[in-house]
Amino acid sequence: MEATGAKEAYRVISKTPSRVMSSASVYLLLIMLKSTFLYLFSSPVITPVFLIFSLLAYSAIFVSCGMLADNSRRAFLLVHVVLSSLIFVDMNYYAYYGFLPSVRDLALLNQVGAVKESFFGAFRPISFLLLADIPLLVYLGRQKKSNRRVIPVVIASGIRPVVFVLLAVLIFPVFAVSVNMDYVYSRFGTLAYHFSDLYDSVFNKPVVDPEQARPGGYINEIGEEGEHFGIARSRNVIVIQLESFQSFLVGAEHNGVEITPNLNRLVQNDSIYFSRYFQQVGIGNTSDAEFIIHNSMHSLGRISVYRRFANGSFYTLPKLLKKDGYNTSVFHGNVPDFWNREAMYDSQGIDEFYSLDRLDPDEIVAIGLSDRSLFKQAAEIISRMEKPFYSVIITLTSHVPYTLPEELKELEISEELGDSQFGRYLQAVHYTDKVMGEFIETLKAADLYDDSLIVLAGDHAGLYPQNEGNERIVSSFLGRHYTIEEAMRIPLVFHIPGSGLCEEIETVTGQIDFFPTLLNLLGIIETSGILFGRDIINAEEGFVALQHVVPLGSFVDDEKFFLMSRDGVFENSVAWDTRTLEPVGIQECIDGYYRAIEQIRKSQQIVSNDLLDELITEESGSFVAE
Repeated sequence: MEATGAKEAYRVISKTPSRVMSSASVYLLLIMLKSTFLYLFSSPVITPVFLIFSLLAYSAIFVSCGMLADNSRRAFLLVHVVLSSLIFVDMNYYAYYGFLPSVRDLALLNQVGAVKESFFGAFRPISFLLLADIPLLVYLGRQKKSNRRVIPVVIASGIRPVVFVLLAVLIFPVFAVSVNMDYVYSRFGTLAYHFSDLYDSVFNKPVVDPEQARPGGYINEIGEEGEHFGIARSRNVIVIQLESFQSFLVGAEHNGVEITPNLNRLVQNDSIYFSRYFQQVGIGNTSDAEFIIHNSMHSLGRISVYRRFANGSFYTLPKLLKKDGYNTSVFHGNVPDFWNREAMYDSQGIDEFYSLDRLDPDEIVAIGLSDRSLFKQAAEIISRMEKPFYSVIITLTSHVPYTLPEELKELEISEELGDSQFGRYLQAVHYTDKVMGEFIETLKAADLYDDSLIVLAGDHAGLYPQNEGNERIVSSFLGRHYTIEEAMRIPLVFHIPGSGLCEEIETVTGQIDFFPTLLNLLGIIETSGILFGRDIINAEEGFVALQHVVPLGSFVDDEKFFLMSRDGVFENSVAWDTRTLEPVGIQECIDGYYRAIEQIRKSQQIVSNDLLDELITEESGSFVAE
């Protein structure tokens, strides 16, 4: 019977018009070209493995769909439309985030409405070429007679090996790279990435022994012997989280005008300035920045902590300050459920959350309340707060795509920058800096300035090198190569009025170091929490484990920046001296590579499995992971 079925299948297939097979080849070629275009857009190197694997994967899909369908041409066209749309989404998502989308991102769809101007502003017009052939293919398909297939014959003899090939080709990357999403796409292409991401999202549910997640290393000793211990004791703390601000803005000018004059002024007077402070955010961006500085733990990379673990147990900076008599609050000019803040703040120890529903929406710019209005209303509210207080003000107007109304633009942008993303960025940060200066003056008028510690902290980069020609434009502006290291460096300033300090700390610092460093300045000895950061003022050396924007295992220390290869091969990685940008031998980075991975994974295991209640005891002291 099987032999007869096979002969019949061969007879049917052999009579298939050659133009149908030709159509399949055309569809396959077009998809391969689009996939390669995406790959060139996001990666500088085309590897033989990528080309071969992509060809096999796409071929398997087209062949199997053609065999199963009654109308092969229609099936080919449908598959072509789906794959083209997927590549289109991949390209524009990458243009915005710097990495490909995940199935997990479906949980964030309700965020699109709040940031639609930012997201769609990052769309690349050239990406529509990926869809340009579809109308023509639809038109041509209607001019030809359909080719009918004999489904029972195919099922009887041909479907099993085709399905086997299809599954084998798609599943292979799952085992080849241990479901590490940082590496699948670079090695095997977009189709393999999405299949592996689906597998990872469904089946990869890490559960660990609490003892395996307990951080090792030294005890966090924050005591009076530390430099600047208690210099800001009992002061109010006002944290201004500056949207998309980067460190190169400090002292920078455009056409002879300071871009951020108020930030510059604060850096130079009564302040400790951390000039090598690095972002460590994940998919949550600004919300991850909040999480890291308040918990001294790493983000979860492709998972939003605020979205997934709002009901978890956390040992946070606001909770600790509340024990010391502080009132805690956050100001943010968007809706309360943006990044699930309203639900998350309860577990973070935030007493009051002033979002758009509790503020006067008198001036909306881009994705929320203008920074001028936010600062003005925040000043009025905190002037009535019981002291001491801990307040975080999260700015919004300098959010990508950096579109300001004409009446708010005060910086004269040179003609060569025009309407580039960089030109718009300079306008936006100049505006935010201006209204921040007005806020400082309001604090002085309200007699709050002298009794406060004012912290200026960037949340994440605003200009990644891979986006909109930023590498070329910003390199020209800076007069040096604009690297991913430069992009991930953000400002951190502890401004202590009347302290007489004017200190720059060049020790490499990460967002996880914010919590213990602030405690040192406030003179609070932390005794219970599990912290992954250190008081960097008194640290002997700096080390920052990086992820998300760069592959896991990347890190920066006081001497070098190590960028793990996206294909997961350590030997293909690169490293350079942070001062001279000269290459550094890869073998010099292997200890830091393992240290970075261990630190991030331990932190993520604790958060993902909600282990803090099990790990923290009042008698155990404060554990800090290296």
